[in-house]
Amino acid sequence: MAEAEQRDTAADGVAEPPAPLYPNEEHAGNAVGCPPDDRAEKRALVGLSLVPGVGPGLLRALLARFGSAVEARDAPKRRLTETPGVGPKTAQAIRSFDGADEVDEQFRRAERAGARLLPAWDERFPRRLRRIYDPPALLWMRGELAPRDERAVAIVGTRRCSRYGRRLARRFAEALAERSCTVVSGLAYGIDRAAHEGALQAGHGRTLAVFGTGIDRVYPSKNKELARRIATGGGGALLSEFPLGASPDRGHFPARNRVISGLCAGTLIVESHETGGALITARQAVAQNREVFAVPGALTSSASEGTNRLIQRGHAKLVMTPEDLLSDPGPRPRRPREEALRRARYRPDAHRRALRTSRAGRLERAGASVGAGVQRTGPPDGREAVLSGMRVRGVGRGSSSSAVAI
Repeated sequence: MAEAEQRDTAADGVAEPPAPLYPNEEHAGNAVGCPPDDRAEKRALVGLSLVPGVGPGLLRALLARFGSAVEARDAPKRRLTETPGVGPKTAQAIRSFDGADEVDEQFRRAERAGARLLPAWDERFPRRLRRIYDPPALLWMRGELAPRDERAVAIVGTRRCSRYGRRLARRFAEALAERSCTVVSGLAYGIDRAAHEGALQAGHGRTLAVFGTGIDRVYPSKNKELARRIATGGGGALLSEFPLGASPDRGHFPARNRVISGLCAGTLIVESHETGGALITARQAVAQNREVFAVPGALTSSASEGTNRLIQRGHAKLVMTPEDLLSDPGPRPRRPREEALRRARYRPDAHRRALRTSRAGRLERAGASVGAGVQRTGPPDGREAVLSGMRVRGVGRGSSSSAVAI
């Protein structure tokens, strides 16, 4: 998705990417900022992640403030409270946390599960994920990441899918994998499982499964064999930012979904009910300035209500074949009215003025005066203004060129 990749780095109106975890480029270590004592840093990072009240956001803030997990862990309470978001209670929790045994247990569990720690400063940490506004400070990983995983598409949807949705998820995933794209999903029942299976069906397909639990805890448990296939034999990797042993807490899954979309150039929603986790993933993809696609479904199917609404409201581009995800028709030339609206920055008064100006220009070029044109055509029925308003609000987005070349 070429245009999406460009927008990742420079987009009007999009917040700048967060400061690097190790902002000092002269920091000893490798080119991506790995601290000199990597083992001590990893232990300190895991320890901070276990402190009650320190979530991914605060963990990133601490690393940005102190430049090192060890320094953040050992900082006095007064300096800790100088970090945005860290109050006296959180600072006291960090200072009083004596979790050496818990950290040891995390690494023991990781060894038993065949998992490794991937801190955000590691050169193997996914580049796209590092660029979102709220990246994880660490990932636990089973399996292997590969360079081709940068060409990734998320395929997500409802657990309560139809046979139609399951079939399409497999079809899209297999087709993308055959074209050297990695398929990312959440290892849930339904669409997620079908997407992983479809990718593995391709000759050398790869897929990444992002957990909402600890990396040693497959949820749902019936997907253990599928998880094993992904993590072994070069089929992909299992990823989680949660501590080992973490249960499938309801609050974990929105956080998990932001990682799914953050790993990818675009997210495809195959089936979704009116509410559900797949729609959360779509919203997060939009917030991350990534493309969103949706497969239309029958109007009589509740499993397609969410996807049909995404398309109707212009929040997702309609796709009918895997090729729709892989083609890029190029930028569509702007029409004079659209160019005038763009220059006017869509202010309502300027919007109306631009419409009048462009309409008058077209009539004059046709050899008629505005008055004669009005007499011939009669009063406007408002349809043109409505369509223009839809474009201004972004509702007509699907009719314009989208970045769909991966």
